[in-house]
Amino acid sequence: MGWKQWFEKKYTLIGRVTELQQSVGLLTERISEMQTSYKERVASTANPYKTAESQVQEIIDKFNGESDFGCELVQRIINLLAAFTLPNGLDLIVDESFKGKTKSDTGQPERDYLAKWLDDNNLNEGGTLKLAQEANMQGQVALTFEWKKAAKGSTDEGRVICTYQNWVDTSFVIEPVAASNLFGPYKMTYIPEGKDERKVLPDNKFVWLAVNSRFGKTEGRPRIGGILHILEYLSMELADWRKSNELFGHPTPCFECKDAAEVLQVKNYIKDTNWRVGQAIATTSKLDLKVPTGAAAASKELITCLIQIISSTTGISPHFLGFPNLMSNRATAESMGEPMEIVSKSEMALWSAFYDAMFDKVIRMRNANVDNNRQLREGVVKAKLLPLSDRQWKQIKEVWLPLLKESAISLQTFLSKLPNIDDEVELERLKSQTVVIGSEEEEIE
Repeated sequence: MGWKQWFEKKYTLIGRVTELQQSVGLLTERISEMQTSYKERVASTANPYKTAESQVQEIIDKFNGESDFGCELVQRIINLLAAFTLPNGLDLIVDESFKGKTKSDTGQPERDYLAKWLDDNNLNEGGTLKLAQEANMQGQVALTFEWKKAAKGSTDEGRVICTYQNWVDTSFVIEPVAASNLFGPYKMTYIPEGKDERKVLPDNKFVWLAVNSRFGKTEGRPRIGGILHILEYLSMELADWRKSNELFGHPTPCFECKDAAEVLQVKNYIKDTNWRVGQAIATTSKLDLKVPTGAAAASKELITCLIQIISSTTGISPHFLGFPNLMSNRATAESMGEPMEIVSKSEMALWSAFYDAMFDKVIRMRNANVDNNRQLREGVVKAKLLPLSDRQWKQIKEVWLPLLKESAISLQTFLSKLPNIDDEVELERLKSQTVVIGSEEEEIE
């Protein structure tokens, strides 16, 4: 091999190595770009609402319709959770264990006082639902109490003023004062609206409720806080589906042309005739109508998956969320309501304890500021919350009514199972009347 051949071979190899190095560098750059793109795509689907503050604020914004996506779903879920928890509002009953000093002492003064107090503070009827909505939006609610003296010369004894403390605005913190974190008394630290300094209230001047909270903790979290991004995805997917139907819902004409000149001729013809789907068209080219395939099915599968996540988190059946087509049959839809009822009953127990504590503290504050020898008693009046569902009426019909007919339960027990029925009042009305139960007559005494 001559020196010339050797030189050409050497530098040809060097050139190939250089080309290989450039190719490897380009491949590395492309892999890096792909990894960056994948990282950004994954990050965009992660949950951006990880703190209590961000979750609560976003839920409020969506409930108020002030976010881009998910507003309609958040509004529906919050309203459904409140409706399932307190479907019949709040009723006042005298505690079963209460025994008056005399036979005529039925706890009516305490009951009348608290009923008027609830009305005066707008905490009855719609007020109970509003509180339930706030609890599900923020994970907690707190009410503070303050005594307002009567005006001079007035015969009014004064009254207890109730104020709702918004967790977002006041940043209230509930802490146990006792050695254990499992029971009270508690203290409340908060910043009153329009003030700068924090204020501390003792246990007797506030009442609070935390939902979806951990054991031993006094701070709750909204149940949908962890799936806000899922609600947004579902809202986006529904919006994209609408947009896709708008753009591709009609067949798209596709012409097979011989050359560029014929393509231009067909395009000008379509433009000049203002052709629309459903109109006839005649051209020298072969016409075919194209429709998108697979996209609709994939979108539907994604929507179904997102709804399953939302339903499993909230306990709300898909047909309550507005997607009855996802239920295979009516029996499945009805059975899906059982988890929701279980959750609702557990939350109703929390709300009952919340209102019972409220009643006692209101009476305690009233007694501490009124000295007219008419002290009201704590623990006499309790909150009565009843669920409302088809299953409840079915249970009344198939369980409680047959037991009443067989005299296995009293009439008062049966009446207590009926929603929006005050068993004490009804029994009072039934006195001296004859009630027919089955084939027998029962005299109410």
